[in-house]
Amino acid sequence: MEIFVFDGAMGTMLQERGLKAGQSPEELNLLAPEIVKSVHLDYLNAGCDVITTNTFGGSRLKLQEYQLEEKLVQINENAVQIAKEAVRTAGHGLVAASIGPTGHFVEPLGEMTFEAIYAVFYEQALALAGGKPDYFILETFSDLGEIRAALLACRDAAQDIPVICSMTYMPNQRTLTGVSPGAAAVTLSAMGAAVIGC
Repeated sequence: MEIFVFDGAMGTMLQERGLKAGQSPEELNLLAPEIVKSVHLDYLNAGCDVITTNTFGGSRLKLQEYQLEEKLVQINENAVQIAKEAVRTAGHGLVAASIGPTGHFVEPLGEMTFEAIYAVFYEQALALAGGKPDYFILETFSDLGEIRAALLACRDAAQDIPVICSMTYMPNQRTLTGVSPGAAAVTLSAMGAAVIGC
């Protein structure tokens, strides 16, 4: 089995390089792409195999918090291109397009319908897919309903791009909404996830 080493945090690295308090990390894909690229290059030069795009908060619901929702496509497309440029510069590496949770729960736990949250993820996944990343990576989800919507959206946006799913767990080995790693793995594998991280 081949083992891939992924990069680390993006947000803290950007803070060290000038990201201001209260500023959207994703906005730097437009304002300072060279800074984002420098983070990618540091990880690649340190020996990682896969870098993740600066798009963890690149969905419409997250970008609305910074009044950036109208720049969603450009932000996500640029992020993939920045990462690909870093790979070309380093001479090695793969790109995983990052999608993070929206911060909203799917009904009946929250106010979002499955269809509405699917549409949010589909819009972002479609923008990312245009840059042809090697993977999608759904990062640190805590609600199985939400990550199901995100996975389905990624599969519909680009069936040829493998999807990596990761969930975060509490000390009791359950997600915030009570799902075990085994249940998550069975559900997401059946839906077509390429890799499950728990």
